[in-house]
Amino acid sequence: MLHCVIPTTSTLNHRSEVTVIYNIYINQSHHCTLRYSHLYDLHQALAREYGIKRVASLNFPPKKILQLNVEQREKRRADLEKYLQNISESNFVDSDLVRGFLLLAQRRTFCISDETQSLEVYLPNGKVVLIDVNAHDSTNTVLSCLSDKLGLPPRFSLYFGLYLVKVDESGSINNKENSRRFLKSIIRPLGDHESPYITVANGFDFPIRILLRTRIWHRQHIEELLSDPCGSNILYTQWCSELNSAVVVIDRETHRSLIEHRSNNAKSEFIRIHRAIQVESTSVKV
Repeated sequence: MLHCVIPTTSTLNHRSEVTVIYNIYINQSHHCTLRYSHLYDLHQALAREYGIKRVASLNFPPKKILQLNVEQREKRRADLEKYLQNISESNFVDSDLVRGFLLLAQRRTFCISDETQSLEVYLPNGKVVLIDVNAHDSTNTVLSCLSDKLGLPPRFSLYFGLYLVKVDESGSINNKENSRRFLKSIIRPLGDHESPYITVANGFDFPIRILLRTRIWHRQHIEELLSDPCGSNILYTQWCSELNSAVVVIDRETHRSLIEHRSNNAKSEFIRIHRAIQVESTSVKV
């Protein structure tokens, strides 16, 4: 789900005409800057694709013939914010149309050239993988590129996600204490409506890293992943890190058993026991 807000606006003055610019934040980061006309075009595209009756409930604010005064501008800002929230709570949010619109809006806002860039992705054990991506690539495309480099089969890449993590600019994550802080600083998963490269470079005013993590807990999926050496190793190192960092609450007997399996490098047994552990509501969400 996307949490969309428009906390601020700005204006462009051209001769006697004033254009309002809306600063749109999605899931805590500055995603794009748009005009009313851009969102109007999105609404028209949704109407053509799904029909006017289906999109009427989104409540897009109507056009005005005359220029808006200050009070009217604030009402339009609030109405557009509500419109984006209505989209995020509807089935339209997962459509290629909406995802493509948001991805393009992010690219245009930050004027990132369509070039190959190096992107750092952290593995759960703190190691860094450097991959070459197009600056415009969506999250799923970047995840696919990372999976290829790691040797993770495409069908298993769906069991993992890319997450944004806040870390100290000078902090290393290779020791236990920093790994603990690293795990507990997960902000949110990256979505396919955004470019990981652009979000990391422009979305926040503090240092951000990208972390690969599993996003599955279902027994069947875990068993399938155990059949793949690469996927099971990533899962194993993630849960070993969580064992070190006290992200999960474990009773003494279970903790002793996990430590023993880890010492013996018994990955499958470790993973199966770890999966059964109840995660407290304050733990990291996956």
